[in-house]
Amino acid sequence: MSRDRLRERARAIAQPITLVLLAGLLIRLGAALLEGHGADLFVFTGWARDLGANGPWDFYDSEFVADYFPGYLYILMVIGLADRLFTFSPDEFDYALKMPSVIADVVAAYVLYRLLDDRTQWVRTTAAAVYLALPTVLFIGAVWGQADSLLALGLLLCVFYMSRGRPLVAAAVYVVTFLVKPQAIAALPILAFWGLREHPRRVWLQASVTALVTMLVLILPFFPTSPWDIFDQLNKATDLYAFNSSFAFNFWGMWGWFRGDDITHLGIEWRVWGIAITVLANVAIIYFLSNRREVGMLALGVALSVLAFDLFLTRVHERYLFPAFLPLLAACFLLNSRVLTVGFVVLSICQFFSLYYSFYHPNFNPEFEPSMFYTHDIIRMIDYSPSSWTRPGSMVTFLFSFSAVMSFPVFLTYIAWFRRRRSRTPPHPT
Repeated sequence: MSRDRLRERARAIAQPITLVLLAGLLIRLGAALLEGHGADLFVFTGWARDLGANGPWDFYDSEFVADYFPGYLYILMVIGLADRLFTFSPDEFDYALKMPSVIADVVAAYVLYRLLDDRTQWVRTTAAAVYLALPTVLFIGAVWGQADSLLALGLLLCVFYMSRGRPLVAAAVYVVTFLVKPQAIAALPILAFWGLREHPRRVWLQASVTALVTMLVLILPFFPTSPWDIFDQLNKATDLYAFNSSFAFNFWGMWGWFRGDDITHLGIEWRVWGIAITVLANVAIIYFLSNRREVGMLALGVALSVLAFDLFLTRVHERYLFPAFLPLLAACFLLNSRVLTVGFVVLSICQFFSLYYSFYHPNFNPEFEPSMFYTHDIIRMIDYSPSSWTRPGSMVTFLFSFSAVMSFPVFLTYIAWFRRRRSRTPPHPT
């Protein structure tokens, strides 16, 4: 190889983004050595071994209670097959289970870098570094061992391909993302609106066919005779935790965690109230974005749809807010907004403590000692009794939840202001 070729390769490797991605990867490979969430990793291990030994054909009829969709199960099957070849120790198996999220984080940072291709090199690299440095991102994947990083990556890829005028690829990516984590349904309203507005009917039909074919290809190995059973699986997964909030700092979490969502207010169950408010929130998002075509606004719309899903629906877990951060961070840099940046910081703090309280709660990880961030009020927030509407279960959780809830109208107000300002700006002379 010539010296010139060697110099070119050395320059490519020495690019700031390469160094940022490498540093993010190394930090995660080290953090993955820490003890993860025992309950989740135990379940993933059982699923992976079953899939590695028996394949996907009868997985949902096996002895395991599986509340995940086939998308992530394919990844677990690969890990299960690797275990059959190499015979992992328990610690090695946990480490392997964390690798999909580790890889997804690094790829997501690079996609974010690519999405900002009209910004300066410094801005693009900074955005990628910020995402990789976020404590919540490091915690939820490399430490905890959960798969939400793949959901976040999938949603950002949808934004990326929609912004590049490739709706068919976006449709396929969305279906894969949905089958990894059904919480991707939160972003469907804004993505569908954007696609319907920007493309003719012929493209809508092509995107729908692409999505359907992608879904059938992925679910048929798990449901070979009745693919529609995937909807029964969705109902079972939804009904598994019929609570108002599971460690989530949202509207319902202000009144205590793990209360039945069949509690009524004005004769209407909390679950129905949650669905109605979420629908109205998405209508508001689409209305305020109806005349905006900036990529930053598409990213912001996806982030707000996920935020509304987390804040207003019942049966929400502490991790459901996480996929909002990647598109929200993209919007912060694309729109260069201090308001969005402050909201991003506030939500990041709320998310970190939501994850922290769930991960270290003595009811679920008794081997961990509650640390200085715990109070007796937090420990007492677990309330499985279907009590009526009450005062806040904890002032700490009330303040975190209230801060998260108030971020939504602040973001909507920002979009309304942005829309008004742009409509009043005179066009540039040609």
